[in-house]
Amino acid sequence: MKRTVIRLGEQPDWSSEKIVINTGTSDNILKLSRTDASANKAYREMLAHDYVLYMHSNEKSFFIKRTLVSTLWERKDLIQFGDTFYTLMDVPENKVNRLAPKRLVVIFSSMPSAKDYLSDKIAPRMFVQNYPSLWKQVVKNTMILRIMDLNLSYGSYYMNAGSYNTFEDDVQGIIAKVCE
Repeated sequence: MKRTVIRLGEQPDWSSEKIVINTGTSDNILKLSRTDASANKAYREMLAHDYVLYMHSNEKSFFIKRTLVSTLWERKDLIQFGDTFYTLMDVPENKVNRLAPKRLVVIFSSMPSAKDYLSDKIAPRMFVQNYPSLWKQVVKNTMILRIMDLNLSYGSYYMNAGSYNTFEDDVQGIIAKVCE
């Protein structure tokens, strides 16, 4: 995987799959971009070229092309459709009713909490686990579909934005596939 390491303010090689920006601080570039104009400019350029911040370590912020994010996952519960990821929680044994139709609840991630808003990690920013105890509230035979909003900094509210111009189709495709 081609990787480029640069200092803040230097021009990256946009053909790189990963770009590492040395920020010179323990703050990740997203957090730094709130107070530093050069960090803000660099961060916006990364987003404009379809890179996603996924880690910060040793004064370096790590970015990867959005379309390659799947290479980072260690989670086994994420399913990919197009360029979008989702989880599907099947009906637990104690909630099965063979006489009733299957149902589906679709949960779209909200904006991250204040503590995760400037996180360098993808999941806390773009895959907020709203309603973790939803199983207790739904009727029998209900599956739960959670769709990740993987675009830009915090997602794009599941709309086509930036370089991800098929996001809306991917979301509709996920729902249709799960309903089948």
